[in-house]
Amino acid sequence: FVPLDPGHAPGRLADLAADASVSLVLAQERLLDRLRGTAAEVVCIDAEWPRIAREGAALPTAAIAPEQLAYVSYGPEAAGAPRGVCVDHRALLATTSAALEAFGPEAGDRVPCLAPFASEAWLLECLVPLLAGSTVRLVPGERALDAARLAADVEACTVVHATPALMGRLVREVVASGRGTLPGVRRAFVGGDSVAPGLLARMREVFPAAEVGVLHGPTGGGSSLYVLDRSGAPVPVGVPGELFLGGAGVARGYLGRPAPTAAGFLPDPFSPEPGARMYRTGARVRWLPSGELEHLGRVDGQVTVRGFRVDPGAVEEILAGEPEVLEAAVVAMDGGAGEERLVGYVVPAPGAQLSTGELRDRLKARLPGYMVPSALVVLEALPLGADGNTDRRALPAPPQASPEDEHTRPPTPTEEVVAAIWSQLLGVERVGVGADFFDLGGHSLVATRAVSRVAQVFGLDLPLRVMFEEPTVARLARYVDSAVRTEEALPPVRRTGAREAPLSFAQQRLWFLEQLHPGNSAYNLPVAFRLAGSLDEEALERSLARIVERHEVLRTTFREVEGVPVQLVHPPAGRVLRTVELGGLPAARSAPALAALLEAEAARPFDLERGPLFRAHLFRLRGEAVLLLVMHHVVGDGWSTGVLHRELEALYAAARAGEPDPLPELPVQYADFSLWQREHLDAERLAPHLAYWRERLAG
Repeated sequence: FVPLDPGHAPGRLADLAADASVSLVLAQERLLDRLRGTAAEVVCIDAEWPRIAREGAALPTAAIAPEQLAYVSYGPEAAGAPRGVCVDHRALLATTSAALEAFGPEAGDRVPCLAPFASEAWLLECLVPLLAGSTVRLVPGERALDAARLAADVEACTVVHATPALMGRLVREVVASGRGTLPGVRRAFVGGDSVAPGLLARMREVFPAAEVGVLHGPTGGGSSLYVLDRSGAPVPVGVPGELFLGGAGVARGYLGRPAPTAAGFLPDPFSPEPGARMYRTGARVRWLPSGELEHLGRVDGQVTVRGFRVDPGAVEEILAGEPEVLEAAVVAMDGGAGEERLVGYVVPAPGAQLSTGELRDRLKARLPGYMVPSALVVLEALPLGADGNTDRRALPAPPQASPEDEHTRPPTPTEEVVAAIWSQLLGVERVGVGADFFDLGGHSLVATRAVSRVAQVFGLDLPLRVMFEEPTVARLARYVDSAVRTEEALPPVRRTGAREAPLSFAQQRLWFLEQLHPGNSAYNLPVAFRLAGSLDEEALERSLARIVERHEVLRTTFREVEGVPVQLVHPPAGRVLRTVELGGLPAARSAPALAALLEAEAARPFDLERGPLFRAHLFRLRGEAVLLLVMHHVVGDGWSTGVLHRELEALYAAARAGEPDPLPELPVQYADFSLWQREHLDAERLAPHLAYWRERLAG
């Protein structure tokens, strides 16, 4: 049994039916166009009803074993090959039994089914109430998305479950329509996505007679919850880890996808049952002393922002907890220069006056700067996907221009110069004196360039922190105007040719963290490029080898000498590029195999002492290839990946055309900078910086 969603894009239904080896499709005549290309027999239950009615009414007898497959479920539409979850009858029984107890529908209850037929939430909203003897009201998708009609449907019901996004629309409509409350509802639940505390509070106001709660996990239905660290060991109370589900409700795996199944459905070492498995949820949680689980976001959704690992889900929960916010979403978008930026989307609570400026100021007071979204966008409602959850891919791009009241012409020469530099770096046509650098899309890498250019124009030694402390044109211009221009300038970095050097401050920090947690892959910096068309692999190898030869830091290792860490530069050695052929695999297997290989190689730890600390892999498929470059953060950063990309483009084009190296020789290397930093940033010069941080971190 494979529930297919007619809302899928044309051609997708045929893909799903083929993936599941469906032999018979029950459909309606109006949907036949969407089934073109389907090899299965199609029976139209409306057009062919007279013929169907002539068939016998007796139920066929069938012996069903618990381990037999009950259904295959396909999640929300996404790019790439379909991925179906296989659920057997044992897991279905465990899931529905657990849901009956948690959801609590009873005979006589009226329950709206808002979930699409093809989603697993349908089990909770339709099948479970029917098993309890409740009446189920099937609500079509277009009606569920209409807030006024949705409120009318729920008003006649006694038990309701919805995604947070749908429930948010329902709550707003009940308040805005003047109904105020729905006293007939005795149980109201949300689930399937992150839930803001503010939404639960307003549900209690709208459903005054109801038990309000959160339900999660129709796929899992597990009776065992494990919070484990990276090595698979249980973590103590209060320590974050990843949530794994065990028990009879765990699904069988992904249909015809051995690699993703092996990665997501693991042997359960804590179960006494032979062959038991546990499901890797990807949720980051921790046990509370009360025995409850606190959700902290996703372990597989982290992004790098300003050099720090950030979980957008964790920021989203904090943003959604603000009193003026009913719903929130935080996503990572391309910020340029190989780094991502966070963008927040908020839906105001009914009757709330929401100021994005004040909201951002409160976030700054609660979060480190790199976790504060660079832009906040106010929406009437979050876009929904076919499954009723927030469709993050449909969120609009944030506006690049600052508000009109900030577009005033810079009145001073300094402000005019600063605004021009920002406009060029950020790609924004107009920058007003009150525009915030980070609201316009700036991040740490662009801030570094902005400081460098301003310092060069005005002959100043500006610290990077100025951009974070004075983030508007007016404030930065005032800082520049008041700076002491006679301050002693630092000498330039000069070429030394050193093959052994102390670590820079940034390298020492990363080296220390490696000693604390050896073999940790958290500071791996992977970047992948999909290559289409004709590929000259030998030219690619020569280009990568030239980059490694050109940048000494890419052939540097680290070791201790008399208790002090030093960096050692090695001569170029051997081939850089390793090729993996996947062309012989069938198309259905090549994509998941590639994904598994990319993930494994990106997460493979580096040995800082033995090296190399830069790896290049070429994965070849039919008609295309993927180049994966991975380096440790101790030899590069987000800006480095942009430099790497530009140089590789230039070198490959020249190598393929038989032309000489087009890049100029580098005047200095990273070891030269490390020596310069240790020599000139002495205690006297560092004293004001140390005093600044002592003041900021006091207490």
